Amino acid sequence: MQDAVTMEIENLVQDMMQNTHTCIPGKIDSFDADKCLAVVTPTGQFKQPNGQLLDYPQINDVPVVFIQCAGQDITIAYPIKQDDGCLLFFSEQQLDKFRDDEDAKCDLRFDLTNAICLVGLFRDANSVIKDACDNDAVIIDNKGDSRITIKEDEQECKVGDGSTFTIKQDSQEAVVNGAKWTLANGKLLVDCDLEVTGKVTAQQTIDATGNITSKATVNGQAGVSGATADLDTHVHNCTAPGSPSGPPIPAP
Repeated sequence: MQDAVTMEIENLVQDMMQNTHTCIPGKIDSFDADKCLAVVTPTGQFKQPNGQLLDYPQINDVPVVFIQCAGQDITIAYPIKQDDGCLLFFSEQQLDKFRDDEDAKCDLRFDLTNAICLVGLFRDANSVIKDACDNDAVIIDNKGDSRITIKEDEQECKVGDGSTFTIKQDSQEAVVNGAKWTLANGKLLVDCDLEVTGKVTAQQTIDATGNITSKATVNGQAGVSGATADLDTHVHNCTAPGSPSGPPIPAP
């Protein structure tokens, strides 16, 4: 008799639990970005009282969680696509108050209609997550082509054409289409052709191992000199009368 009562209670509890949902993996069927609501299908099946297994029904108007704060002035957003994996949480109260600031019309606790969606639950592993763990870094990656990596002492931005921009504690470096510049130890090192269309003012020495070509006037307030000539004192030897020439005539 005791066993029969115990079994009856267990069956009653099991029947009640059939309509009590906590969290279930799911997939996105569609997403309305204007309303931040998704249509989602939970993964798996549920058992009817007669023992028949049925697939979970599609759930409409499911709020999606994004990282937002400061009155929504600060937001981290990303695109949500069909078949994206997600985790569905089921509120112990109806969402009427949350949605429309209205009192609940009935008392459905942990019901499928009380779903809230957190996107990002997938069955397969992701190499980006492994890279982040291996490097103690925060990584934002787009299809492997563009990536931002944030480490404790270094940040790197990589774009699809192979260009990179790296910031370290004591230096900065950029590589764009084969051109490279490095800022370190108070020096800017440029490894590329440099074309300047505006004014260049130098308070100290300009050293160049290659050619410097100017289409405009080059002014030197402290003098302009080369490896073999000082333009302040340089004269030309010639065979014409009056040679050699006099010193350069200052501009008026």
